[in-house]
Amino acid sequence: MKNTWMMRLGAVVLGISAGTCGPSDGSSAEAWCRDAAEKAPESIDAQCTCSVNDGTYPDKQSCIDDLTVDDSSYDCVCPLYNKYPALSAYIDCIAPSQETLADCFQSAGCDPDKRDACFDALLNDLSACEISPEAEAEQEAFDAEIAEKCGPLIP
Repeated sequence: MKNTWMMRLGAVVLGISAGTCGPSDGSSAEAWCRDAAEKAPESIDAQCTCSVNDGTYPDKQSCIDDLTVDDSSYDCVCPLYNKYPALSAYIDCIAPSQETLADCFQSAGCDPDKRDACFDALLNDLSACEISPEAEAEQEAFDAEIAEKCGPLIP
């Protein structure tokens, strides 16, 4: 079984992507999605080094394969943010916390206690961003539209 911070990171990576996306012509949430997509391979590489070291994965490539989402999926997903303004407003609130998490992970290295502290700080930061009823409804519609138009992001 994967350790807790590995599963947490998987959720974050799933939420923010892997690979690169095409040009943005929409919301700040779409731009955030595309920027996160461009940065994800480096984050996944670092995460997978730790996951091999702690025995979560037998080798780095297996980990990378599990956490990487096909680039074309994000060409599909990122523009969808333009249709959901309340969700985009929530993303604008949480985006700085995602950057802080990336920086924290980089400084934490493979120390699981320091990585757990990074997630604790993230959850604390995210609690300051209220999810409006409109954003909750849009999240459900957004997820449904991703499933319909883009298919599953991780097999």
